[in-house]
Amino acid sequence: MQLLTGKLERLTRNANTSEAVKELEEEINALRRLLKCNVCHTRQKDVIITKCWHMFCKQCIAKNLEARHRKCPGCGHQFGQADVKQFFFT
Repeated sequence: MQLLTGKLERLTRNANTSEAVKELEEEINALRRLLKCNVCHTRQKDVIITKCWHMFCKQCIAKNLEARHRKCPGCGHQFGQADVKQFFFT
C-alpha cells in the first residue's frame, strides 16, 4: 500500500500524468476495499476462519459466535471458536 501511495505522490507532482494518477487512485481504492470486512464494510479484516480461509473483522465474527450462528458469512461453511485465528497485515 505504501508503494502505491508513494507512486501516487510522485505522479501527482507531474502535471502531464493525470491519467496515470487516476489509474493509481482506482488501484489504491480497490486494494482498500479488499482490506475491509465483507460483512460490515467499515473495519479492516483481522481474523481468518481456518476451515474455509475467509477473512473478516474480529467484531463481526464475534457477533456470529455469540449468536451461535457458526456459519461463514462468505460461504456458509460451519466453523467453531477454535477455527478463528487472528492475523495482521504488515
